Amino acid sequence: IGGCMALMLVGFGLKDSIFAIVDIQYGEIQLYDGNIILEDDATEQEKENLLTALEKDDAMTGAAIGLLSQVSIGNGGEWHDVYLDIPQVVEDFPEFVTLQDRVTGEVYTLDGSGAILTEKMASELGVEPGDTVTVRDDDLGDAEIRISAVCENYMGHYLYMTPEYYEKIYGNEPDYNCIFYKTADRVTAEAERIGEEALAVPGALSVSYTTDLKEQVDNMLGALDSVIAVLIISAGMLAFVVLY
Repeated sequence: IGGCMALMLVGFGLKDSIFAIVDIQYGEIQLYDGNIILEDDATEQEKENLLTALEKDDAMTGAAIGLLSQVSIGNGGEWHDVYLDIPQVVEDFPEFVTLQDRVTGEVYTLDGSGAILTEKMASELGVEPGDTVTVRDDDLGDAEIRISAVCENYMGHYLYMTPEYYEKIYGNEPDYNCIFYKTADRVTAEAERIGEEALAVPGALSVSYTTDLKEQVDNMLGALDSVIAVLIISAGMLAFVVLY
């Protein structure tokens, strides 16, 4: 009976822990619905025009320019790829991404004291707040950065910092290449409509949707849901047979 109950607890525990990840990631941490990638040669005027066009849409609740690029991070012998995320306006960043501690729930704010690294990557590198790591960019080379905090995250690896801290370590301002936006109802159809209209504006290259990513993860977890259901039902039937 103890073995049957253990199997049932494993089944229910897996269901609660895994399926909650999607809602937490895209409902509490990443609060934006779409990300528009800008062309490499997009001018400042084209970026502003695109941002203005987005803000005029009644379904929009916010849009912000930022930098999102893939870099490598390491602490000596081990290197991993992460997404470097830098908002142009730091004060507006909490509207699109929540930086918080997974255990205590403490909310972090980007400042000039260092960068904030997501939890899984910090665990992989064995670093804690206050430690120093190396960021490797193909165009700008290596730079030493200080980790000021470690934040909760479940999908992908991210490194967050302010434009001022980026300029401090690299000596030049960030070259912003994307625009994050969010809608009022946060549904895929609305986000896709806004994204398609944005692609018609000069300067926009491509667009991705977090709502699509959420649906893809839900579909992938659908197969796992069947396995968990079989595990729970089998454990319950086994317990019934033993008791009988």
